[in-house]
Amino acid sequence: MPKIEVDEVQFQQDAKLREVVQNIMKHPKARLLVQEAHQMVDPNAAAPELEMRKIVDEPVSALTKKLDEVTKQLADDKADREKKEKLDTLSGTIEAGIAKIRRENSLTAKGEETLRALMNDKGILDPEIAWAYIEKQTPPAAPTMPGGTGSWNFLEVSAGDGSDDIKRLIESKGENEGLLQKMANEAIQEVRASSRR
Repeated sequence: MPKIEVDEVQFQQDAKLREVVQNIMKHPKARLLVQEAHQMVDPNAAAPELEMRKIVDEPVSALTKKLDEVTKQLADDKADREKKEKLDTLSGTIEAGIAKIRRENSLTAKGEETLRALMNDKGILDPEIAWAYIEKQTPPAAPTMPGGTGSWNFLEVSAGDGSDDIKRLIESKGENEGLLQKMANEAIQEVRASSRR
């Protein structure tokens, strides 16, 4: 066998390298990394621990991935449920508010359509606020005062036009049938006479 000569520096370097490799091989994760690195440079190198680790890790990785998917799906379903519940609550509140306005203000179908359109266009969630806005923008019409044509004003009676009959009717509290009949006949004759003109 040929004689190999190694100088002192090289011997110390080899000893140091051997010590580092032995320390790495004692650590379980580091040992797997060394085996993986060895297979990178030599694909045919034996790495039994690395092969065992792959056999164990593949099903665990697949299971972990599936578990992550299920967890995400559950979180998404919960968020969708909460969103739907909030929307249902909001929708119920809006419908209850519109029903209240319909009852209290004799809201017509056209009025409700206007109210909903305003709420949608302006992003108003409270029907009462939208209704107050509509009322402010469209104040009610001034009440009509009875005029001289076609209306009777019993409180303003002039002399000679049956004021005695009205006084007697008030005194009888509307219980005098004969007087009522007489006044009705006079009113009918008066209306017929004015329509002939």
